[in-house]
This record gives sequence, C-alpha cells and structure tokens, in this order.
Amino acid sequence: MRDAEGNPLLPGVNPVISPNSSDTNGEIVGDVQSIARFEDGTTETVGEGKYYAVMSGENAEEIVGVVAITGSDPRSPGVTYQETGGFIVYRQ
Repeated sequence: MRDAEGNPLLPGVNPVISPNSSDTNGEIVGDVQSIARFEDGTTETVGEGKYYAVMSGENAEEIVGVVAITGSDPRSPGVTYQETGGFIVYRQ
C-alpha cells in the first residue's frame, strides 16, 4: 500500500478472529496482527499484539478498549515499531 506520493505505508492492524474472546463480565481479549503484502504477491506477518476491551451499557451498547502491537517495519530492514491506541465502539 502506498500514499498519494507513492511512499510505502505500514500495513493495517487486523483482529485475529477466534472463539471465546469475551467472558460473562463483558471483558474481551484478543490477538491482532499486521500482514505485509509485497508487490511479488508474497505476504509476511510483520506485527503481532493484543487488544483489551470491555462492553458496557444495559444491552452492551458500547465497547471501549486499547490495542498494542509490535513488529518489524517492512519498509526499513532492522527497524521495529510499537503502536498503542484506544477505541470506542457504539451500537446504533
């Protein structure tokens, strides 16, 4: 993936779908990964991490959490990165 000027971008962070990621208390823990897709068609997992969240509200109308991922930058050999961010999801 490239930006408007043709510079390569880090790949997105994707959840790893798995059963039993939430419990009866409304707590959610799951894995995330970042997969680089190269111009020759090959792929490589370049980052791994976790997300942690809680559901709240009478009918679980809101989810809040954090995600943290660490990996190697496929654009620059020998360079690593760590990303941490928060999220809020509202049910409409």
